[in-house]
Amino acid sequence: MKNLARRIFFALVTFVALAVVSFIGVDALPGDGCTALLGRFGSAEKVAECRRANELDKPVLARMGDWSLALIKGDLGYSIKRDLPVADVIVPRLRNTAVMAVVAALIAFPASILVGLRLGRFPQSRLGRVTNQFSVIAMTLPEFVIATVLWLVLSIWIPIFPGVNVVPSNATILELLPNVWLPALTLAAVIFAHSMRTMRASGRQCRAKQRHDPRTFAQRLVARTDARRRHLRALDAHDASQRDERQGHALCRECPIARHQRKNHGQAAHCPRGDAARLECDRD
Repeated sequence: MKNLARRIFFALVTFVALAVVSFIGVDALPGDGCTALLGRFGSAEKVAECRRANELDKPVLARMGDWSLALIKGDLGYSIKRDLPVADVIVPRLRNTAVMAVVAALIAFPASILVGLRLGRFPQSRLGRVTNQFSVIAMTLPEFVIATVLWLVLSIWIPIFPGVNVVPSNATILELLPNVWLPALTLAAVIFAHSMRTMRASGRQCRAKQRHDPRTFAQRLVARTDARRRHLRALDAHDASQRDERQGHALCRECPIARHQRKNHGQAAHCPRGDAARLECDRD
């Protein structure tokens, strides 16, 4: 719980720091949203009017404070370019992003588990070395470079997927699926590289443990079961011995011959329970 609270705290600190840097950095750049919207044909009067309408004439700290308070209330702001609230622009596209993420996960995770375990079992194979080099390249390259390479191979050289997709944000899932494969493959390549190396490291650790114990999993399981049974039998034998010893002591104390010998001659008679019980009788 403490670790979770620490992670949440550092996430909030990171978010606040990024927001401050973004506001200050954007304000330091020449121009603003109004100059970008109106372009070269915007007169000074129109730019000033746009800034007043969108409160861009306020100081940067005041604008950041207003944005923070609105974000806490659930207001993401207003898009000048689209003339719509930001929430109305983002929410319809979240479903399409989720569909693409699910397709990428279904491609990347099963493949990374199978390939990673295979490479962990045979790390020095030629295929393993080649796959490992490709995973390092996929981890270091930016996503847009991977997307460009996939587009060049799968859309130009081998025309499997369309190179350009124009799908409305309100399209159904059946309309979206035929056009989502190329972007999903771009995401899957990055996910596959990270997950495959993790599974490969886990497989090598398990392989290293097996070198110290060459027995198979079934043999180790049988050995553990036999050791547990021997331990339980030893405990049962110890309990039975203690129980028999307590019963022998009780018989010796209740034996009239032993009491008579102790009382008149100071010695114990022969006890059928053994020497330990007889010695106990002598001590009594």
